[in-house]
Amino acid sequence: MLILAFEPELEALRDIRMPEPVSRAPQTYGWWILAVVVLVGAVLVVRAARRHWRAQAYRRRARALHAELAARALHAETRADALAALPGLLKRTALQAWPREEVASLSDEAWLAFLDRTYPGQAFERGPGRVLATLAYGQIELTDADVKGVLAATEAWIGGHRA
Repeated sequence: MLILAFEPELEALRDIRMPEPVSRAPQTYGWWILAVVVLVGAVLVVRAARRHWRAQAYRRRARALHAELAARALHAETRADALAALPGLLKRTALQAWPREEVASLSDEAWLAFLDRTYPGQAFERGPGRVLATLAYGQIELTDADVKGVLAATEAWIGGHRA
């Protein structure tokens, strides 16, 4: 009987009402402004990176061609042809980065000075790259050390020149 006396009170009890979940959306305008600024900044960074990637396409292609020439230059039977093609590769690479009027007419010492001026060091006028001016004519005999030196100098110039 005692249980029956509490029945109306038990029926009057209701479940606890839970509050609405907290919104994850920002509540003030400052956060919306910050989100827009971050989004615009990200778009600008992606555009700049894409532009840089496209601008450096000539350099990637020159590196790939240089690697092919270097592989051929290390073998005695294909060395002369590969070394003769090396100055042309550097000239074509330079023509992609500088105006034609500035680069196309350069030859011999002026060409070597240009290469040294556009890359830190003296690898072409006084270093292993000094033979570059005569390589196109194919009338020079080089030791293995000289070949490796000129290949290293030209690879460094292709990868590091600044227009």
